[in-house]
Amino acid sequence: MVAGLFRNDGQPSHLIHSLASFAAPMVLVATILGGRLAVGGLGPGFDRLSAAILIASGGLFLAAYVWHLLPYALMELICFGLIGVWIWLFEARLEHLRAARSQR
Repeated sequence: MVAGLFRNDGQPSHLIHSLASFAAPMVLVATILGGRLAVGGLGPGFDRLSAAILIASGGLFLAAYVWHLLPYALMELICFGLIGVWIWLFEARLEHLRAARSQR
């Protein structure tokens, strides 16, 4: 949201623009990594899904930024969708673990 506040017409403003643009995706990647480390025991399937989402997000970034194969805005939209799915599944997995623990 902050990236659009800064014109991209020189080195200092380009740096601010880039930092603002990458802040949200970096926080979301940190959420995936931190969530996994904080909770632990989410299962190998969930670990594979988390790794696949991180790899797909990185690949989409390369495809948009480095190779120019898709518009950058489309890449951001897809990545936010992937992260949103991960957050939803993370919550569902935590709820499943809580229910299983309370049945013991």
